[in-house]
Amino acid sequence: MEITIVRVGTGENDLSLKAASALKSAEKIVLHTAHCGCAKWLNENNIPFDTLDDIYDEAYDFDEVADEAVKRLNAYQENVHFCVMELQDETVKRLLDADNKISIIASGADDLLIARAKGAYLTVCAIDIENTAISKEHDTIVKEIDTRELASEVKLKLMHDYPDESDIYVLQRGGVAKCSLTDLDRLSVYDHTVSCLIHANTSLVTGEKHDFYSLMRLTRALRDPDTGCPWDREQTHETLKRDTLEEAYELEDAIENGDENDLIEELGDVLFTAALQIQVAIDHGEFDEIDVITGVVNKMVSRHSHVFGRDEVENIDGLMNLWDKAKRKEKALGGVKDEMNAVAKAFPALLRAQKVLKRAQKAGYQTLDINHLAINEQNIGNALFEIAEWARQRGIDAEKALQDTILKYIDEFNDQ
Repeated sequence: MEITIVRVGTGENDLSLKAASALKSAEKIVLHTAHCGCAKWLNENNIPFDTLDDIYDEAYDFDEVADEAVKRLNAYQENVHFCVMELQDETVKRLLDADNKISIIASGADDLLIARAKGAYLTVCAIDIENTAISKEHDTIVKEIDTRELASEVKLKLMHDYPDESDIYVLQRGGVAKCSLTDLDRLSVYDHTVSCLIHANTSLVTGEKHDFYSLMRLTRALRDPDTGCPWDREQTHETLKRDTLEEAYELEDAIENGDENDLIEELGDVLFTAALQIQVAIDHGEFDEIDVITGVVNKMVSRHSHVFGRDEVENIDGLMNLWDKAKRKEKALGGVKDEMNAVAKAFPALLRAQKVLKRAQKAGYQTLDINHLAINEQNIGNALFEIAEWARQRGIDAEKALQDTILKYIDEFNDQ
């Protein structure tokens, strides 16, 4: 017994000449449902058929529908033409998974690949693939691979996102064959009819390459109420503050050390802490990754009006003035005092002090007069070190003392 899958569409006029001819000579016709134009056409031509509508009526869910449909079809003794409205049908996928030799009568050559797609898929012409965002989160169909050179470009692009040894389906001269992605540029023939399909790879365990979607799926899994990690489930924005800060310091060390592998690792750790913070927000209905990314893109576009707008700058000083102007507008900052208060309070006290004083000076306000002092970097380092020891001996929190002084300076600052 052989099964031939026939795409018949939804309306009576969707039936192709090839499909109609095949159905007229079929031994046994089974419609997925009689609620389609093909059923009307079969009745008008006095062609008998069975349907699977009773399975829909009795099954608990769509998985059970597909399981029972496959069993029913395989139970026939005659050769079966199985008619479906669309090839992206769960029963079709299960039939193909069980037997890749099943025949397909489609309205177009690409349908032979579409029938094998699992869920959502992206279709792109090979010539456009370099400028197309590809993700292993979904299937991808690449059309019109008409030269070996173009096949090599497609292969490299897909290998950037999908595992190198992924299986692909290649449509070539009206037939579909399965091969490895690495062999895409080793086919015997290339022309405008050659296309390929590669399946999504969403496994966090077996996937050898991951993207931002993988990272967000990881955080969802770690915070899953039933199967997640107890530590990750308990985290809040507040509890993750220290981890975020520590990872930023470790990233700074990696940059200072100049080690590329360390830099990759520490950038990953910083990105993970950001993703985990986003997942916490998602779980509490606050915001999601799209809100975060949209916010930073819009902010950077606004602050780079010399790139994305009509403003012009001649040097770095002009650029910094433009940047400060954009920041004041975004944050609705009034005078210098507002700008000082906008300096993050989580900064280390010494860094925050320098930023606060710099904002006062940029606005033309006189800060501390130290021109008469003979100070260099080494002397400042020694003095800070001695002050830290002096504070330690007397039980004074030097960090808090400087933060208090900064607050006092800002409070007493007069914008007028």
